Amino acid sequence: MQVTVSSLQQWFAAYNQQYFDNELPIPMIEVGKSRTRLGTMSWKKKRTLFGMGQEDYVIRLSNYYDLPENNYQDTLLHEMIHLYIVFKKIKDTSSHGRIFRMWMARLNSMGRHITVSANMKNMPASVARPRKGRVYIVLAVCTTSKKYMLSVVNKAYVHRIHRVLKASADVEWHAWYASADSYFDNYPVVRTPKARYVDVELFKKMTALMQPIKL
Repeated sequence: MQVTVSSLQQWFAAYNQQYFDNELPIPMIEVGKSRTRLGTMSWKKKRTLFGMGQEDYVIRLSNYYDLPENNYQDTLLHEMIHLYIVFKKIKDTSSHGRIFRMWMARLNSMGRHITVSANMKNMPASVARPRKGRVYIVLAVCTTSKKYMLSVVNKAYVHRIHRVLKASADVEWHAWYASADSYFDNYPVVRTPKARYVDVELFKKMTALMQPIKL
């Protein structure tokens, strides 16, 4: 699977309450395509209007690999431990020192599977090579619970999926588009009603750029 900023934000809020008593500040959350690191947590101090220092925190997870959901969740928790140590200004013995390992053991005793580092040698990559000149048939879906999804659909299965979605009580509306945008290069071409959740800002941006298709 691939993670989105929206799903990471939801997990962060839930884990902040579940494991950290809502003590963590809300960081900027980003999704990248790093081959070498599944997750990072960075921060920098900036000056405010009144000259006081304020720290900005960024947690970034990589979408380069095709991993199960729980792997991304444990990677997020790994970075949240780093955030806790930095935010609380706790001095650890190293970047993954005694304090970090204490927190890791605590969360793992609750059913998590956090590790100090990840071996990415045999992980399956999800990033496909760009398909030059390809025009994609894109499905955009808004559910009744106001969740937003995008999918690239095999042309031969468009009408079949269209009928399924029209009959679905969980779909508020859906629309079809044509796009040559490289954003869709790493999307699988589906033959069934499958789609990826995206945040509403990205959904609006992509649908505004694409050419609508009338069935």
